[in-house]
Amino acid sequence: MEHIKIGEFEKKLRNVFVRVADEQEPISVVMDEDREVILVDGDEYRSVMETFYLLRSPANAERLREGMRQHKERKTKSINLCLRRRNHGIANSA
Repeated sequence: MEHIKIGEFEKKLRNVFVRVADEQEPISVVMDEDREVILVDGDEYRSVMETFYLLRSPANAERLREGMRQHKERKTKSINLCLRRRNHGIANSA
């Protein structure tokens, strides 16, 4: 993660925002010795927050870990979502 001082950030505000968004890489803006702000792309932020939300529940966290383990061990199965939707009377979205 790159660190820049607030003065440099102020001069290059637009460029810094474009870099954070385009490169999906956070940038630390150092305000003073005790304070800093981390700039993160919006999609990345939402992804992290969703992960935190999903992991809040111990039971859900365990299900996710189990799913990851099964995926890693290639113990997964493919399903046909269109067929499954049709069998359950759910219309396909156009």
